[in-house]
Amino acid sequence: MVIKESGLSVSAFADRLGIQRSGLSHILNGRNKPSIDLIEKLLLAFPEMDANYFFKADATSKKSPSLPVASPDEKSENRTAVRVIVCYSDATFDTFDPNETK
Repeated sequence: MVIKESGLSVSAFADRLGIQRSGLSHILNGRNKPSIDLIEKLLLAFPEMDANYFFKADATSKKSPSLPVASPDEKSENRTAVRVIVCYSDATFDTFDPNETK
C-alpha cells in the first residue's frame, strides 16, 4: 500500500529506503516479515506517515486505506497507555502491557 501511494516503482522504493531490492521482494512475496529496522527506515523516508499504523493489528480488514497520517487535532486529551514497545538497535523489541499482572 505504501509503495502504491508513494507512486514509486518497487526498485525506486527500495532505493529510497536504502535496502536491497531482493530483500523488499522477499517481504512483498511473504517470504520474510518486515523488521523494526525496515519500519524505521520507512518512517524516516516518509515522515508524513503515522508510526502507530504499523502497530494496529487488523488482519481482517480488506480495505486499502490511503497513507495514514496523524493529525494533532485527532489526538484525544484523555489517553492512557495500553502498550509500550521498546525497539533495540539489533532489530529486536520488547512489548510491555501496563495492565498485565506479574
